[in-house]
Amino acid sequence: MSAELILNVENDRESVRAWRPSDQKTARGKVRNFEHYSLERQTIRLFEAWMRTGKFSEPQEVAIFGQYLYRLLFDTDIEKLYEETLKAAKANGERLRLQLSFEPKAADLANLPWEYLYYPQGGGYFMCSHVDLVLSRFMPRESRQTLRVEGTLRLLVAVSKPSDLNPVLEPRVIESIQRLAEAYPVQVDVLRKATVAAFTERIKTFQPHVLHFIGHGAFNMETSNGEIALLKADDTADWCSDNDFADWCSLAGVLPRLIFLHLCEGGRGDLRESFGGLAPRLVQKGAQAVVAMQYPITNMAAIDFSRTFYEALVKGEPLDYAVQLGRAEFIGKRQHSVRVFGTPVLYLHSADGLIQPTDKAAVRPTDQAAQSEALTSDDLLFSLSRRIEGISDETRRRSVRAFTIQTVDALDRIDRKLWLAHLKREWRTQYASESAPEHLDILEAMMTLIKERGV
Repeated sequence: MSAELILNVENDRESVRAWRPSDQKTARGKVRNFEHYSLERQTIRLFEAWMRTGKFSEPQEVAIFGQYLYRLLFDTDIEKLYEETLKAAKANGERLRLQLSFEPKAADLANLPWEYLYYPQGGGYFMCSHVDLVLSRFMPRESRQTLRVEGTLRLLVAVSKPSDLNPVLEPRVIESIQRLAEAYPVQVDVLRKATVAAFTERIKTFQPHVLHFIGHGAFNMETSNGEIALLKADDTADWCSDNDFADWCSLAGVLPRLIFLHLCEGGRGDLRESFGGLAPRLVQKGAQAVVAMQYPITNMAAIDFSRTFYEALVKGEPLDYAVQLGRAEFIGKRQHSVRVFGTPVLYLHSADGLIQPTDKAAVRPTDQAAQSEALTSDDLLFSLSRRIEGISDETRRRSVRAFTIQTVDALDRIDRKLWLAHLKREWRTQYASESAPEHLDILEAMMTLIKERGV
């Protein structure tokens, strides 16, 4: 169960209306200190630029930015209604669904990274990861439909890895998603070479309920539109407009209920200008929900978020709460950048947020038994051998093989309960020294196996 509060910024870009649907209670306020040349606006824009370029190093710095965002929308009366609604929801054992909505002429405000909102009273907290809150962006349309799927959930992972762009490190993300099918009623299909023809054909034939796209996005300054990189026949980038991509997603007659747009770290361009514009367009065309990454994220972060998000989803948790759980995975984890918890953005139009109301005890007994088997160092080596042998360059292959054996030997010399902590420290060391990306990939793969199997 959850209560609901909708904050809407109106077309005049000054008026804010808070509305509680359960009893139609409203509060009104003003966007404060965001005039064109105000010091507050310039400070927010400066912080936003720092966020895009990853210059924040401490959570306290992000919290200051979040308080500036909070002061823009939460005028006295709106803050009072928010606090009242949250208190009532907690007393009833419910979560508060806080939904932000922006009318078309308030686009400059909609483009701010509201996922970093920070409530400043008392001890203070980030609203996008609070245990009693779920934060999303609400996209109103004439009717609110449901996300619910009857029977097996069909999930399509589409990967685009253009040879002329930075690498996309998707294997561990895909493996994490595929493991869901071992324990839950989920059918996973993977399109590893997403040309326009292959992508559109797979959308029509598989008719996915969920589309998870992994690749590159960019912002075209000439057309003021976002672009998505699919593949040409020679594996170079085939840049397609976000409008075309949205049309192709609906070729099955109806858009997937959920579309997940995931840009790996090293992607080209400003993601908030590309996927950030595509996400609301997909909702306007009929998708019930879109999860988009505001900023590029590391492979490890993508694995952690995807696992938590999809596991919550197939267990029957509402979509917005699954996103909130995924965000919470990043709080306080030093192996991730301080901005990563606010990177996932949820655009929601669904009436209830449920995509598959599955029995929460639906894990198959055989899978529970498999998960209870302790992982050994030999298991780690065996599971990584194919990945290592797949490295085409012999010198790099030897280097990665030696690094893997050295790492496993180090694990054998310490208590198994310390394996995960040791690997996290090693990952930070390798990342700081700008080691080969294959070394980071090996460490991430080890950590994923340990989290899934235990030691």
